[in-house]
Amino acid sequence: MLTGKVIEESKIGNYSVKFRYPKFEDLEDILKYINSLVEERVYINMQKKISKKEELEFLTDLLKNVENKEAVSLVAEVNGKVGGLANINKKRNAESHIGNFGISLRKDLRGKGIGKRLTELVIKEAVKNLKIEIVELEVFAENKVALNLYKKSGFKKVGVIKKGLKKDGKYSDHVFMVKYL
Repeated sequence: MLTGKVIEESKIGNYSVKFRYPKFEDLEDILKYINSLVEERVYINMQKKISKKEELEFLTDLLKNVENKEAVSLVAEVNGKVGGLANINKKRNAESHIGNFGISLRKDLRGKGIGKRLTELVIKEAVKNLKIEIVELEVFAENKVALNLYKKSGFKKVGVIKKGLKKDGKYSDHVFMVKYL
């Protein structure tokens, strides 16, 4: 059972970070974290705050998918609180060798190396547990911090859909990136 399993404990800058699989006890913490990202209006697809019921459904599905080897998910726990979350969801059928990657970090933790390490570890876990060979992701063109992280992590841009995303009434280019493992 992977729920809550610690993958690594590290000192990154001034932060003591525990990288681990999520667990049901993270519900309130992840809910506050996700809603803080929505409040901040970061470049994520979610545009409105979620309820505790919605987060419970998300976390239940996520933990089930992890146990069924359909996904890998890690949190970056900083000072006992969830400060980041990364997931790789395995695609199906003819695309079962591909994982779709997503990551988010609390504002105060960005640019410190935590996101880079979280990315490395979630990919490593996905290779081991999901047997993936390619990782793909999608990102808002304006999200320079994320684009920089992805490039540093070895992702290459493979395409763009002009005005493919719409947030707060404004269009954004939808960038697609891939990393071959």
